[in-house]
Amino acid sequence: MTLSPERMRELLALNREIAGATDYAALPRLIVERTAASLDANVCVLLLRGKRGEADVAASVGLDPARASGFDCPLDERIGSRLCGLIDCSEERFVATPVIERGEIRGVLAIHRRDAPCGETEEFMLSALSDHVAIALAHARQHRELEEALERLQEDHRRKDAFLTMLSHELRNPLAPISNSLHLLQRVEFDNAGATYALGVIRRQIDHMIRLVNDLLDISRINRGRVQLQIADVDLNELLSHSVQDYQSTFERAGIGLDLRLPAAPARVRGDAVRIAQMFGNLLSNAAKFTGRGGSATVTLDSDPAAGMAIVSIRDTGLGMDAQQLDAAFEPFWQSEQSLARSQGGLGLGLALVKGLAEMQGGSVSGWSQGHGQGTTFTVRLPLTRRKVPRPVASAPGTDLSHRRILIIEDNADAAETLRQLIELNGRHDIEVEHDGESGVANALSHAPDLVFCDLGLPGMDGYEVARTLRRTGDFEDCLLVAVSGYGLSEDVERAIAAGFDLHLTKPVRFELIEKVLLRSELGTNRRAGAATP
Repeated sequence: MTLSPERMRELLALNREIAGATDYAALPRLIVERTAASLDANVCVLLLRGKRGEADVAASVGLDPARASGFDCPLDERIGSRLCGLIDCSEERFVATPVIERGEIRGVLAIHRRDAPCGETEEFMLSALSDHVAIALAHARQHRELEEALERLQEDHRRKDAFLTMLSHELRNPLAPISNSLHLLQRVEFDNAGATYALGVIRRQIDHMIRLVNDLLDISRINRGRVQLQIADVDLNELLSHSVQDYQSTFERAGIGLDLRLPAAPARVRGDAVRIAQMFGNLLSNAAKFTGRGGSATVTLDSDPAAGMAIVSIRDTGLGMDAQQLDAAFEPFWQSEQSLARSQGGLGLGLALVKGLAEMQGGSVSGWSQGHGQGTTFTVRLPLTRRKVPRPVASAPGTDLSHRRILIIEDNADAAETLRQLIELNGRHDIEVEHDGESGVANALSHAPDLVFCDLGLPGMDGYEVARTLRRTGDFEDCLLVAVSGYGLSEDVERAIAAGFDLHLTKPVRFELIEKVLLRSELGTNRRAGAATP
């Protein structure tokens, strides 16, 4: 039988419309409505196999909904007569065709024409249409399953990020008093060489723990696009010199040579100096981990003016990688099979952080190795600045930090006491300590402090409410309010500033930052500067 050109175009248009649908829930309704309209049918029914193998009415046109919902019949030889009974029609005005997917009957598509019998044309078109219906249903079902799987993955990703953020916060809380106490101990002169060595070990391990915690939080921030960059002109020569100096002792202890090769001309890039230093620190740490005693690492700075990029290469003579490992090395939590013994530690986040931070600053990172035992070279490219910027002139020292009225509000007694002792190293200050928000507010109202260090996660009245309460009184315009918290995401900083804090410091707070806060308080810096760090 041959269809007329008009009917053929109609069938093709209908097939295209059905094949293009991806909404599995809406597809059955679309099928019956368009089929009924195309074949001039009064009734169109689509049956699909249910979970128990029975035929359910997935969608219908011209059929009483109550009768459709009560239909129950297996997909077997009885289906034709049962459909005639459901539609209440004679067999000559009824056509049904199976919907077959991968050799299995998935359902039945049927039409009824009240005013004219169904002929060969309708039978042929319905049969051809049912094949496309089977394909469209399979495609829409797979699309739905993929969307559901993606939604589950996204939810798992959200939960993972929330867990990493909470884990970082919980780890930072005990690290703060430990780090503060160690700094206090390091200011004491010990005659015992073993004690001095032990303090050095503790400092190195605390620094390692802090880096791990920061890596966990940073990878979560990068994945969610929450990293805030402080873009400025950066002197790469100076930054690399400092980075190599910072890691020189690490390489010396490991018996690895470390060489820095800088060009005669300065190289300035546009980027965040702190984050760029973090990138090179991760790469140097990686080189130290996977280069054996007696090996070497070389840091080289070059530039490509035509491309407008500075090029930093860190080459080591260590373990090396094959092509497959290099492709995977920049994925979060990836660990080389060569490090299964876990002798070098780490979370497998260092290179992923370098990649994320480089790309956020308009740059890139790549790796190259000739294979196992042949060493590895990592190359970072960052955009060169287009203009020269004069070096900033350091402010003259000598500000008197001898006496300030300071209030510490911190529910962790160890963290509060060690912070108090650190502050006392800068002068004979009048320091008060409270361990909850309400007591902190009462103390502030009584003693009018110049500077308040306030934890955010306080029992009862939290730190945000402390700041709002003090600002509402109108007597604390000149008081510097500093939030101290294990939560360090950009939204945490923004929320603290919005509540009335001048600064937000993330635990554990470095001693140098405490000194800067004291200096800012002494100089009477504008309290609504809105900065997150001093």
